[in-house]
Amino acid sequence: MNPNYSKFLSFDLALYEIHDDGYDPLRTIGTFWSKYPMHTICDYLIELQTDLKLRSPNAEQKIDDEQLYAFSTDLYRVLVAYLIAHYKEIDLSKILSSPVRAIVKEELETSKKVYDFFQNSPQIDKST
Repeated sequence: MNPNYSKFLSFDLALYEIHDDGYDPLRTIGTFWSKYPMHTICDYLIELQTDLKLRSPNAEQKIDDEQLYAFSTDLYRVLVAYLIAHYKEIDLSKILSSPVRAIVKEELETSKKVYDFFQNSPQIDKST
């Protein structure tokens, strides 16, 4: 098989594997959050949005193509898992393990502090 086409196969498999008897959307979701903290997800998404044509010739790509491809596949897999969990009305409250839950809590607290800082800072007068 052409190596370029084999990359697309894993996207198809992410959709077809939901029919496997052992498929567990909660495990897929938990694995994703264990593997990708929010700041890492942000880094990958920014890298995916960076237009290679706009990159300076000497600029290094921060995340290599294989990592971006693996992330894209994992992201698709977790979206499908959330869809299946929603469709089957599965309780999502116990997805995250304690260590992951602690990391998420810390990330949310930090982002809340940043949000509050900017909400409480003087606004620029837009009327001028």
